Amino acid sequence: MMKGLRFTAVCALVAAAGFLAVGCGAGGNSNGDDPDPPGRGVNVNPNTAQVARGATVQFSAEVTPPEAAADGILWTATPGAMGSISPDGLLTVAANATVGGIVTVQASVPGVGTGSATVTVFEAPTGVVIDQTVPVVDRNSSTRLTATVNPSAASQEVVWSIEGEPPSGITIEPNGLVRASLMAVEDDVFYVRATVSGHTDLYARVLVTVI
Repeated sequence: MMKGLRFTAVCALVAAAGFLAVGCGAGGNSNGDDPDPPGRGVNVNPNTAQVARGATVQFSAEVTPPEAAADGILWTATPGAMGSISPDGLLTVAANATVGGIVTVQASVPGVGTGSATVTVFEAPTGVVIDQTVPVVDRNSSTRLTATVNPSAASQEVVWSIEGEPPSGITIEPNGLVRASLMAVEDDVFYVRATVSGHTDLYARVLVTVI
């Protein structure tokens, strides 16, 4: 008697860099009337994903026993207004999908069961600007810088830093607060950078002067 061969389809991501985050592993599994028929089931990979509006993600199904998938796998995505899925499991999130909304992906195999995965929709950032155009900081004082990530529906989280070696007496805090101690030198200038969290290619910089 030949031993059953078990295959595991590999998670494949089809999305622009930074537009997708997934969790690989055993996905949701439902087996109809019998919650746990011996040696039978469907798992969807990835079982969770975060996908930008208008982006795509490739899903795969692990079917046990593998020969049960010979007649094909039926893929569905609900609600249909949020995204569509191809016969081979490629999900396309609608460009106008609700940010924070959930898309449920299911893979069904007749006589075996249904596996599921959940997708959370987010808005991908496209850029960032620092709100202060000509900031200054007094010695022995501080000034707060702020930044706006575009579009407004995207996460507004940024990482603040000083480019290069910070001048004497100059520090910056995670919230954009620039501090100048008495050791700071009047008329010193330095660049502060605001980088969109998780997107090192999206940043803005501004020149700060010590007065």
